[in-house]
Amino acid sequence: MLRKFKRLSALALCLTLLMGLLAIPASANYDIYVNAKDGVGLNLRTGPGTEYSKVRSQPIPMYTKLSISQTQDSAAGNPWGYTSYEGVSGWVCLVETTTYDPTPKAPASSSVNTADPLSSIAYIGDRSACKMDAAMAQAYLEAIAGQPTTGQWGGTLQAVLVDAGRDGYPLLMTTYLITENGMYDECDIPIIWEYRNGHAVAHDFQADTDLPSPIQMATDTIAEGKVLRVDSNGGGAVDPVQGSLYYAVNKAQLTLLHTVKEYTDSRTYELDGKGYPSLQAISAQLGWADSLDNALLTTNGSTLFLDCITCDAGTAVTALDIYLTNLSPDDPGVEAETPEDPASEDPETAPTPPPMERTGSAGASIALGIIIFLLVVIVILFVVMITRLKKKH
Repeated sequence: MLRKFKRLSALALCLTLLMGLLAIPASANYDIYVNAKDGVGLNLRTGPGTEYSKVRSQPIPMYTKLSISQTQDSAAGNPWGYTSYEGVSGWVCLVETTTYDPTPKAPASSSVNTADPLSSIAYIGDRSACKMDAAMAQAYLEAIAGQPTTGQWGGTLQAVLVDAGRDGYPLLMTTYLITENGMYDECDIPIIWEYRNGHAVAHDFQADTDLPSPIQMATDTIAEGKVLRVDSNGGGAVDPVQGSLYYAVNKAQLTLLHTVKEYTDSRTYELDGKGYPSLQAISAQLGWADSLDNALLTTNGSTLFLDCITCDAGTAVTALDIYLTNLSPDDPGVEAETPEDPASEDPETAPTPPPMERTGSAGASIALGIIIFLLVVIVILFVVMITRLKKKH
């Protein structure tokens, strides 16, 4: 019994020493940049964990370069690093940092590749398969020109082409970022521009549903379809409903497929107005497995989207200009002279549509023949009846 107790004591001592060794900070020597998810900054603390007090009242600003001399995991298992900022030392959470410089930069227009201008523009999808023609490129140039310019409101206009339909016809997405004080203070709601009737039209998602204004967008591949998902940021006591809109995308045009709602106060769900117990049940009903949450592109103001996916609109304009110049008249793509929608024209100036031509079909011919046959039979029967009545009299 005593021997067993000694063995257990020795094992416990070894485990204690091992834990102590693991708790010793590891030496390090590298630089990181503050890249906090909240877009504000990173707190400097007295120890490796959020349970430790703050060394300074204000967080270290976004994109600040820091030198890490030691690393240690917190009690929660997250990596922390030890540094010296403005004369004080402490620990920062390395989850909220990057090893590359994420400072927003507006690429110089001269950097646009004239041989392949789309390589210089933010493009989601296979840009080598792009079928955008002169009319579409011109429409997107006009859409960008109508936005607040970089520097106008103390920020930058960002743009990205998104081939959500995987058919070579990209949608245009723009968003304006307020970048005063060297950080993102505000990001407006991204705008999706469709290509309709020779013009870029901002899609009105609010008109499609009574959900709160959408602020997130994602491209999903669902079954064989290509779908653009738009997420609404509702929820809470003020507006307890949130959800998603699912659109089919064809030649840079959107068609609403489904509306999914979640009522956060009652934890109930709806698909196109019909109740379901969970999002998993909705996925099963649609046959979409778990792809309701399969987001490949999000535009909710995350630094990933802002720094890595979009580009400065000035670069986008230059790239589209060069792309437009490089196009030849017989390039494939959407038709250069897309006819205007008659419903959108002035009725006094709209041309009179040509008379409709009658077109026949086998089904219509058969139906017409049956009707004529029945009429002939009825006439014959009527004549026979009249003849018999005359003979009786």
